[in-house]
Amino acid sequence: MSFFKNKLLRYLLLLLLLLGIIALFKFGCKKDTTPKVAAEKVQFRKIVETVDESGKIYPVNEVKVSADAGSLIEAIYVQEGDTVKTGQLIAVVKTDQTSMVSSGANMQGLQKAVTGGMMNPAALAQAMQQAAQPGTPTLKKQTKITNIYAPMNGVVSGMNVKKGERLMGTEIARIASVNEWEVRAEIGEVDIVKIKEGNVVKLTIEALGEMEITGNVYRIANSNAASGMGNLPSGMMPDITNYKVFIKINPESLQNLKDTVTGRLYTLRNGMNANIKIETSQKENVLTVPIKAVTTRYKEDNQKDNAPSVGKQKPQTVVFVLKDNIVLKKVVSTGIQDIDYIEIIAGLQNEDKIVTDPFEAVDKILKDGMKVKPVNSKAIFQ
Repeated sequence: MSFFKNKLLRYLLLLLLLLGIIALFKFGCKKDTTPKVAAEKVQFRKIVETVDESGKIYPVNEVKVSADAGSLIEAIYVQEGDTVKTGQLIAVVKTDQTSMVSSGANMQGLQKAVTGGMMNPAALAQAMQQAAQPGTPTLKKQTKITNIYAPMNGVVSGMNVKKGERLMGTEIARIASVNEWEVRAEIGEVDIVKIKEGNVVKLTIEALGEMEITGNVYRIANSNAASGMGNLPSGMMPDITNYKVFIKINPESLQNLKDTVTGRLYTLRNGMNANIKIETSQKENVLTVPIKAVTTRYKEDNQKDNAPSVGKQKPQTVVFVLKDNIVLKKVVSTGIQDIDYIEIIAGLQNEDKIVTDPFEAVDKILKDGMKVKPVNSKAIFQ
């Protein structure tokens, strides 16, 4: 009997021990759900606001060399890419011209009236009367040979014909000046209002790697790039409105376009791709925070996006200030921004510490007065 009692006691002890382990694991190893955040102090910085876009390089001065339509190309003395000088012969063309003339029959009397330097008055009068009568018109064909010369110094940027061909239009070639280059870019309507003539532009040319050159905006188109599509049905009109911006490259910056190994001077070519940064505005020593620290929230943090009253609210621009492991929502006013930082005009003090990571917490999770766990930004996702 004592054997069974001892055995039952051992089972009860084992069961209590097992329940204790389970309780310890459940309550002692409970996962900490306090949000981890990284924060940093606001700082004074220089902000340079830019509009980033891509464009293509073209010569500022490009002249079309033309001849009469239908002309036959007798000879060509240059090729695309050749350097030419003003007055250099670049082509010879032959043009067939047809004109309508009167018959020579009614002029024979005049020729007979004057012979050997002697003039017969009677014959002259009769001949003049005959000449006044309209004769039978005839077609006269003439061949005209024309030399085509280069109108300026430059490079042959386009050659549209070959020897023996007839011109379908009038253009034979194009000659471009290599001293002045420009970039043409299409800028969206949201950014075009920021750009002004004279804005400094920094460019990198894809074919030349990371070498940076500079330029300035010198012309902004008033009409949009799709203005010539007005005859299209309304459903086919593009939704995005772009405006063409012309950027003149500074010739001084082109002097540095040399291969660092061979010393060879790089040559720009018509149609090369360029990445541009137009500096539209800049401010010195302004209060800034990282862009990722700023988000928009409705006045009530617990308001759901699909609630009917949300459409009546105006979203606020906010950051979260960290103080004693508690985050406080602060409504701020912002100014210009660059790729990393944004200016804070009002709402923060220069000693405030604001939450920067993770962005999901800044954008959706954090609430005013919520307790958080500050960590290093590298430990956020660990």
